[in-house]
Amino acid sequence: MAKLNELSWGERFAVIAKLNPTDEQIQAALGIDADELAMARELLSKGTFAIDQTINPDLYADAFGTVAVAKTEEVEVTTKKVTTAKRVRNVAPPATATKPVKVAKKRGRKGTKIALAFAAIDTTPVAAEVFASQHGVSLNVLRQAKRFDQTGIAGRVHVKKVNNVLSVYREAVTK
Repeated sequence: MAKLNELSWGERFAVIAKLNPTDEQIQAALGIDADELAMARELLSKGTFAIDQTINPDLYADAFGTVAVAKTEEVEVTTKKVTTAKRVRNVAPPATATKPVKVAKKRGRKGTKIALAFAAIDTTPVAAEVFASQHGVSLNVLRQAKRFDQTGIAGRVHVKKVNNVLSVYREAVTK
């Protein structure tokens, strides 16, 4: 027994068009619900994919149970013979006919390390590298005090060389 789940939607609709099963038989054979079948039919009507004419639908007749094959009249039509290149089919079948839902990404920093570090900055200069390693923040964060200092403490934070040592301190506020 050939598996219908391994076929593309174009091949599935070729089998459905040939065998004319009911919606219940289609849903049972493909393992889908009515909404997904309706979405697939809508995509077919919009031209998102086309019915594949190269597949032999009779190989999949047993997947639908006892399905009466609709009788069609064959009409002889003279047409030009057109050759087309064969397409390469993906081995993996589509999971569903609907788009996956995107999950929002969490952004920003987690925790309060930066806020605690800026709250600990005093008016006396301290070696910036030592201070950064003690509080678990980087020197770049200390240098970008305008961006990261959310403490609301009066006095601007400076990262400058004091006595040839890169130091961090808060400006003393005068009243």
